[in-house]
Amino acid sequence: MPKKWIEFHVISSPQMNHDLERSHFTEIWPYVTSLHLRKKESTYEEMEKLIHRLLELKIPANKLTLNRQTKLALTYQTGALHVGVQEVSLALKNSLYKEGLTDSRTKRAIRLGVSVHSLEEAKIAKKEGADYIFYGHMYASRSKPGMPPKTLSSLREICNVINLPVIAIGGITPSRVEELMLSGASGIAVISGVLHSEDPLEAVYTYRKELDKYGDIKE
Repeated sequence: MPKKWIEFHVISSPQMNHDLERSHFTEIWPYVTSLHLRKKESTYEEMEKLIHRLLELKIPANKLTLNRQTKLALTYQTGALHVGVQEVSLALKNSLYKEGLTDSRTKRAIRLGVSVHSLEEAKIAKKEGADYIFYGHMYASRSKPGMPPKTLSSLREICNVINLPVIAIGGITPSRVEELMLSGASGIAVISGVLHSEDPLEAVYTYRKELDKYGDIKE
């Protein structure tokens, strides 16, 4: 039986400046599924400048995921566009298909990822055409202070019901990978565990060592 595909996403940190983040991304991009540029405070022009610089550093566009920046994702043909469940719609879904092609199920140019926080939201995301979902936060996280984390049983339920890759996010350390994968997750998304570590590349290797037990990393 072939091993399953496992996804490993690294998400940009709001605490880091672009120069430091670029240097980390340059090191780690070959070993992860996607690098998410989640910069809520950045303008369109600032995001476009960041994309340009990453491409100049030879990071492939298909390794980048943009958060809510539909126009930039289409312009630069990034690997994915990621949105919240309240923003996903049929119009958005259709915009991500190659122009002139009707067989959208196999011809999509850009993946659509959706963040969800419940089974009902996961069902909406699937209905609206998501290619994968983020579910969390799974553990106490500095990005979600004071908010209670999700349970492994709720993760398991979503993975059992929703026929999509379910990527666990929030406070994930290498030692927690096992219980997430055994609960049905198709991968993980990490911020501080990689980008706030002393050696981001070594941190990526550590996460991969755990993930490799459950499948082949989708790169």
